[in-house]
Amino acid sequence: MLKNYVKILYMCISCFFGLLTVIFPVFILPFTIIASVSFAIVLVNEKQPYFLIGMTIFTFIAVLIFTSSVTTSFLAVFTFFPIGLSLGISYINKSNINKTVSLSFIFSIIGMLIIFIFFIFENSRGFSIEEAFTPIKSFLNTVFSAYFNVLSQNMDTSIIGNMTETDFAKQMTAVLLELSPALIAVYLGLFAIICSYWLLKFMLKKIGNDAKNMSVFTTLTISKTGAVLYFISLTLSLLFADNMLISSILYNITFIFSYVFAYSSLSLIGFYMNYKNFSPYIKIFVFITVIGFCILPFGLINILSVLGVSDSIYNLRKRITKGIEHL
Repeated sequence: MLKNYVKILYMCISCFFGLLTVIFPVFILPFTIIASVSFAIVLVNEKQPYFLIGMTIFTFIAVLIFTSSVTTSFLAVFTFFPIGLSLGISYINKSNINKTVSLSFIFSIIGMLIIFIFFIFENSRGFSIEEAFTPIKSFLNTVFSAYFNVLSQNMDTSIIGNMTETDFAKQMTAVLLELSPALIAVYLGLFAIICSYWLLKFMLKKIGNDAKNMSVFTTLTISKTGAVLYFISLTLSLLFADNMLISSILYNITFIFSYVFAYSSLSLIGFYMNYKNFSPYIKIFVFITVIGFCILPFGLINILSVLGVSDSIYNLRKRITKGIEHL
């Protein structure tokens, strides 16, 4: 059990990085991970939740006083609250990583939805999404216009074709905004949750908490239900390809599923390397190589998704342990 001053220190770290997110939103991902883990450490070691609740409310009110923005206040609090709360609850209930990620994802989506609603209220008189996002569109158009100039001066013009600067900026802005729900869910949701989980496990060991019940990386799997939902979203995407609104929603859902199963396949690769007793250096090299190729536009993320879906349906880990001849 942590001493009181150490708990206060960790809670102050959570609140501090929540405030920093407001000042430097570009660093929201690392700030979210650090703040969430600090919050979870306090929750795991605190029998009474009043201190956590009080500090959370204090952070919200402090940001509200200085910014006069409910959206910004929720952003500061939700930097640490949804993921930190779910991590702490899962540790106390001895839940595995699958349940922890699911709970964290649900809490994070609720938090993002609340921020989204208040953002529209504060930036639109008639609760108009179009009006609320006008400043963001203007900013993105400016960014992509500058990017267009860089491409036209330093690269082959075939990349941008016959598009004008205005057309290029509008098209890129539209694509980015269309994918924004999936991008936020994957990078600020899924990636932050998983990184927070492993960092929490590491920190709990360092401060003397029992982390034996926390899962290891190679146990992360997706259920068959997840695979079925993935196939349904893919099928519906093809059926409603002509409907812009529905296809946009389905594309975002499919995009999220792709990364979920891709991460599951990385877990499978790690399981196989552990089973074959690969050296730590080879494991690191393989993971860096695979993740590096995922960033490049070679479609490797789709291959990993297929591997993850296959593992969900056919339980490849069990087959690996029985020997390759049973596949």
